[in-house]
Amino acid sequence: MEITENLIQECLNELNKNSLTKQQYKDYYEGKHSILKNYQMQDSRSNMKLVFNYPRKFVDNETGYLLGKPVNYVSKTDDTEIIDKIDRNMSHLVVLT
Repeated sequence: MEITENLIQECLNELNKNSLTKQQYKDYYEGKHSILKNYQMQDSRSNMKLVFNYPRKFVDNETGYLLGKPVNYVSKTDDTEIIDKIDRNMSHLVVLT
């Protein structure tokens, strides 16, 4: 694939188009929920705001699950030669725990 000015411009446009959504995701992860900014105070109800940061808990749990389990390779044809090649090629990777 050739990198051209047009390709770079398309990538920048895509980044700019998605930046507001990504910022909203980041704000929710950091506990900056929209209820803290856009809340209409009323005298007829309690105006206490409680924020439970479930987005952070969910993301952290899923990330820990995905990154905490090492990848295993199993040959469906019992071909040990292929498994040995995979092990040799992947042995330089560091597993983070």
